[in-house]
Amino acid sequence: MSRDRSVALAAFAFALLLLFSPSLSAQSAPAAPSAPPTAAAPAAPAAASLDLYAGASADCRKVLDEAGKLIADGKWMSAYSALESFDKGDADPWALALKIEICMRGYVQTKEHRSFSLVDLEPGQTLEALRAGEGQYELFDFDPMAAAQAQEAAGVEPPLILTVAIGDYYFSVQDLFPGQWFLSDEEVCTRALACYERAVAAGLSNAETFVREGILLLRFEQPAEAEARIRKALALDPGYPDAHLNLAIAVGQQGRFDEAYAAVDAALAGYRDADHRYMAYMLGARIAASSDRARAEAYLAAAEKEFPRDPSPGLFRHMLAIQLGDADAANAAADAVLDRFSDSPYVVRTILTDWLGNDDLDLAMGFLDRSLVRMAGQDACLGILGFYKALLITEVKGTDGYAEAMSVLDAAEASFHRAYAPDNQVFSAVAQLRAQLAQAGTAASPAPAAQPSPSAPGAVPGGSASPTP
Repeated sequence: MSRDRSVALAAFAFALLLLFSPSLSAQSAPAAPSAPPTAAAPAAPAAASLDLYAGASADCRKVLDEAGKLIADGKWMSAYSALESFDKGDADPWALALKIEICMRGYVQTKEHRSFSLVDLEPGQTLEALRAGEGQYELFDFDPMAAAQAQEAAGVEPPLILTVAIGDYYFSVQDLFPGQWFLSDEEVCTRALACYERAVAAGLSNAETFVREGILLLRFEQPAEAEARIRKALALDPGYPDAHLNLAIAVGQQGRFDEAYAAVDAALAGYRDADHRYMAYMLGARIAASSDRARAEAYLAAAEKEFPRDPSPGLFRHMLAIQLGDADAANAAADAVLDRFSDSPYVVRTILTDWLGNDDLDLAMGFLDRSLVRMAGQDACLGILGFYKALLITEVKGTDGYAEAMSVLDAAEASFHRAYAPDNQVFSAVAQLRAQLAQAGTAASPAPAAQPSPSAPGAVPGGSASPTP
């Protein structure tokens, strides 16, 4: 049974938005996960399952078995091509179901899940690495929703496996393209949930499908119903870490925090990869933030110990303090993470963004002023801080702050010159900002989203090298 990481990524996104807390009201709209979105593999069992493909013709079963072997070898394009040769018009529901599974699990590129690129993996290649790379692949058109609707219009009764596949398709759409698809998020989630409910009513008993039902019910702010589905998944697979992580969200929303902590810990016990473990730590910290600050700190400290080169736990600590209205804790967290990652524009930008997003302008400016004193002698950090301060001055004071912003930017550029070689990209960014500030002397101040993006050595891997707010 596949264990797709997007289930846990979706769970983490909901953890940040949907958990009940006195300081954070529940919200129904999903947030993008802090980690980049990944493919949502279908909950369907393996392609050649005799139970779910029992109604397929002998010829179809032969092709399904062949495609299943190719999938097992990472030959995604060849598997799809074999099915396409057998059923080019998508008239066979069992072949269509496996085509959908291949595209959901095996794509390297996708355009709104209506066009896909597939490859046959070479030894040593992984889909994750190819998706994260900058390669370009030829897309082919394939619209699972339209194909299923065409079969329905032709009077074809969808087998259970196709119902599940279409549910997985909608689930993946809402996971990867929230607010960006041609149907609303609510409609996509409603369709996915309806497919899963029909499949379960028809006799499907599958842990991943139950977990996905739970995630969708969380989107509709139904934590008790979500909990019931997720517990069904755990009854089938007690060690399933994705189910434990989602259970923590569901019971946390109902105020049963001790159960939520136990579920987070069970997820940590099951996860081995860094991405999932990081998400579980952050979820535990978020659940504990309003009622058990010591426990929240324990989760964050454990994450920092396990991921010492990642500033995210410290930044998360800062964000939680802001959301809880604890200015002293937010200041301390900001100073602590800057001390550890002093030459990271990503860290400075995130700290400022969190404060400004909460309308804490004074705290944001105070952080910059305080840090410019504390970081004396650390020229790369002084340059980054000064760059941001110049930008923030123009935002706050507009044309009246032109002279002050220019003076701050001059000092920042001098610090950069002491830290970097003359050909570093940061100087191009400073020149761009200087030109924009010069324009601001006679026109409107520049908007944050339009600012340049200096690149500084020492930025944390995975974080942007740009100090743009």
